Amino acid sequence: MPVARFDIYYAVIIPMVCLCYLFGQKMIVNVQGKYLIWLLLGLIFFALVKSIVFQNPYDLKELFKLGTFIIIFLSTRYIKLQVLQQLFLCYISVNFLFSILEFFHVSNFVMEFVSNLYHSKNHSEFASNINSTRALGLSAGPGQQGGLSLLLFAFFLTCCGFDKNTKICILGGLLSFACILLSQSKTAILAVLIFGIIFIAIFAVHKKIETSLIMLMPVILIAAVFTYYMEWILHTFYEIQRLSENGLAVSSFTARLSLWEMQTSAALDSNGLFMLFGAGRSYLESKAIYHNSFDNDYVYMLVQFGLVGFIAFISMLFVSIFKGLWIFRHLNVIRKSILMILIAGSICALSLDFFSDLKIISVLAFLLGMAVYEPSSRYSPRC
Repeated sequence: MPVARFDIYYAVIIPMVCLCYLFGQKMIVNVQGKYLIWLLLGLIFFALVKSIVFQNPYDLKELFKLGTFIIIFLSTRYIKLQVLQQLFLCYISVNFLFSILEFFHVSNFVMEFVSNLYHSKNHSEFASNINSTRALGLSAGPGQQGGLSLLLFAFFLTCCGFDKNTKICILGGLLSFACILLSQSKTAILAVLIFGIIFIAIFAVHKKIETSLIMLMPVILIAAVFTYYMEWILHTFYEIQRLSENGLAVSSFTARLSLWEMQTSAALDSNGLFMLFGAGRSYLESKAIYHNSFDNDYVYMLVQFGLVGFIAFISMLFVSIFKGLWIFRHLNVIRKSILMILIAGSICALSLDFFSDLKIISVLAFLLGMAVYEPSSRYSPRC
């Protein structure tokens, strides 16, 4: 979906929902769906009040994300895992194609059209920087490209480890990993490394030793190749070079720390109502504090939805992860992949917009809808 122009995005989503109704694909509003709808209505009312008080629509616009999640979640039905793998492989293949063309500075009318449709104006210079190209592919910026590629990497890696359709999953995983590297998103690169270690540990616990060793062989091979070509990689990928030299002391991370402190302090120092239920972007705008991007979902939840929303988000996220790990052997592949995406996302969300990114929200809503309405599902709770 186009992300540089969100009006086009919603113009596509809304007709799709209407078509579902026309062709008999009705939404099933279960108990969870009713809670989500009531939650959305309450947040709309509160955001409307803030919009009137601060004379801007920022907080109302934010609720489009939750609305999109609810619409996709309630209208999604189960499709075969193999079909989903093929769909994701098609996307990541096209994404990789445009990323590699950007990396080698291929310029034509098609690339320009894709750039205008998908790339944010604030980030488009990353794709044209001769010294250090950060390929954006079909995303607005390097962070968004890294985050969505990380989601797909976690999905394909899980399917590769616990599903029989390994050829598609291996290819999808490699292309997703390549897109992360080409984006040069430092957060996504660190997140994929940490997640990879966690995944190997989980895989080793739930699989036989022989199978685990076979799974480790490609990891060792990739590590060996990276070690051998390390000098070329550091010379070619400037952001990776900065990360290897400075670690978390890179200028972008220190700047984010300062910004997070200002944003959280402003939210917590506001009145009691805003502190509990969210000061929001409108309040930050009134205080002349930067709010276009938070680059941290935990800070975003605290500012946008207050202490109540922050605690609810943390609780749902980590209870789902720990519960999923506890009943891991009983989960099917799609639920295992959702669990792994949540683990990868909880890491990436520390310094990137992951769970608040509209494309990732849409994919997660679709996967959760599949898991809930899967005919053979033994467990109704989401993992």
